[in-house]
Amino acid sequence: MRCPKVLARLLTLLLFSVIIGSSACKREAIVIAVEVCLSCEHHGVPNPDMTVYHKGGGDDHPGFRQNMLSVYDSLRQTGLRHRTCFGQLGPGTHHFAAEGYDPLIRDSVIGTLQLVVDTRTPLTQELVMEISERH
Repeated sequence: MRCPKVLARLLTLLLFSVIIGSSACKREAIVIAVEVCLSCEHHGVPNPDMTVYHKGGGDDHPGFRQNMLSVYDSLRQTGLRHRTCFGQLGPGTHHFAAEGYDPLIRDSVIGTLQLVVDTRTPLTQELVMEISERH
């Protein structure tokens, strides 16, 4: 008659151990927040006052449209330092598009860039977006 009591206690102890063990092993989610700083260059020469658009997610690049903010999430100006930064970019594909005016050639210029952020991506990225004349 003692065997059923021992078996019941053993099963209770085993169940209790599994519950305690599984709650102690919760995996923390990996949080990725990358800062990307872009500079725009035309034939290796930095170009000032570019408008740079950003869109997170999606495999296809949105391209250029009349109303860029209808498809892009945010925008930044490069200013005279030829550089702008986008912070807190999470994992996934990020699309960038730039448009502006190149005073050296006196013509409109555009450019695009795609970046995939994952666990191997450095937390700070310095990238150059090549721009060219709009044809």
